[in-house]
Amino acid sequence: MAITDINISDTLETSAPSIKYEGNEGPKSPEEQQQMMMAQLEEEYAKYVFEMEEQGLEPMSLQKFIEQAM
Repeated sequence: MAITDINISDTLETSAPSIKYEGNEGPKSPEEQQQMMMAQLEEEYAKYVFEMEEQGLEPMSLQKFIEQAM
């Protein structure tokens, strides 16, 4: 016995309202994600530089810091 009466649809029928993203809540483009990541890395690097200078040590370059973070 085979099941032959199958109806497959690409949409899901529900009584729930559709979801709409507003403002900056929704998914980010790869470029936006990279900009946010770089801003965060630069902020962390500034903290690192401050701490190293407070201890009288020479901080590594931003490029080296980023390489180690990745």
